Amino acid sequence: MLIELPPRFLDDLPQEDQQAIRDASGEPIRLTEYDELGRAELEFKDRSGTFHTVWVSPDCIRVMTESERAKFESEMKDVTPVFDHYRISARSIWNTAFWPDADFRNWDSIDQFHEIEKTLFDELVLAKLDREMPLCDVFVEPIPFFQIVPSIASGTPIMIQNPRPGASTGYWDSPVNLIRPREAELQFIAYFDWNRLDYIDLRYYRVKIASFDAHPELAGREALIEHQRATVHLTSEIGFASSHDKPKS
Repeated sequence: MLIELPPRFLDDLPQEDQQAIRDASGEPIRLTEYDELGRAELEFKDRSGTFHTVWVSPDCIRVMTESERAKFESEMKDVTPVFDHYRISARSIWNTAFWPDADFRNWDSIDQFHEIEKTLFDELVLAKLDREMPLCDVFVEPIPFFQIVPSIASGTPIMIQNPRPGASTGYWDSPVNLIRPREAELQFIAYFDWNRLDYIDLRYYRVKIASFDAHPELAGREALIEHQRATVHLTSEIGFASSHDKPKS
């Protein structure tokens, strides 16, 4: 949370920017990173839908309390049925229109189907939920307002990227393989199957770990979690800062 502003911070800013920053004070806000000077980079969206980025001293922010985070998450809307409808529709198109014909089991057809998937997601999910995203970014960039929430209280299986020298992607064997609800912020990127040329199930959610309280070193990595072991929640786009985000002294 942004708890205070540095002296004269708002001076010389346009009036609408000043009001947007005042409105963000005391509210959950996305902590993106710390810059080379140790300042916290904060991102938020104002009432008109315009994104703002500000840089402040770490002393001006604090971690949300458990009760604040619980309240924030309780206000998230479960949109799993919307995602399930998309998943069933996209899966059916590939499995009934492409895969049965061996002539379509090639990478050119995969590319064409991928464009269909993006258009379908734009119509069945984004438009349905009154959200927008450039089509070129769909299934490429994390979507911060769609959070994947693990379902198993004792720990949901998860496969997290485990980079090797010279290979930052392609390995999903991190020793951390369980995650509990509310333990991390997981942003939806896309669905995932191991073999894209085969009959597809869209079995996994591919996510970006935006924060992970128990394992801060894993923030920024991608992960896979089975769709039947998690739910999808629509949130405000502000996200929340976790304790791991404090810069190291």
